[in-house]
Amino acid sequence: MNVPAVHLQAGDVLLDLPVENRCQLFEVIGRHVERGGGPSTESVASALLRREQLGSTGLGDGVAIPHAQVRTLDRIRVFYARPRVPLAFDAPDRRPVVDIVVLLVPHPTTQEHLEALAEMVSRFADRPFREMLHRCDTSELVATHFRRAVVPDVCLSR
Repeated sequence: MNVPAVHLQAGDVLLDLPVENRCQLFEVIGRHVERGGGPSTESVASALLRREQLGSTGLGDGVAIPHAQVRTLDRIRVFYARPRVPLAFDAPDRRPVVDIVVLLVPHPTTQEHLEALAEMVSRFADRPFREMLHRCDTSELVATHFRRAVVPDVCLSR
């Protein structure tokens, strides 16, 4: 499956975000979802925060993949965010985060949620993918890069 090709739109790529912490990030994502006719800012932000309180979704290498189930969501939503200033995310390597993929899934969750999460982890484990992503300076280029990039098989079990 190519999750970004199906679920990531250029309008859901948020570059140069003026946020200083995870809470602000989750609020921005929540407002973005609500403006697009989705669940409320509060339901999205609180779902992401609750998941983060279980353990950081920071992976290391400057990457975080916050994800949560949202009861009133009707489909998987994927967002890519690049903050103006790297964010502390309690990643295992203690490095701040520059690449953030937010994955929101309907409740109850399905196998597709786990596959989408595995695919994102696999993509970001690939250094050339991250390096090329950092050269993308518009939402359209980011979305295109996600669609065209080959998903490494390293982390995917099929």
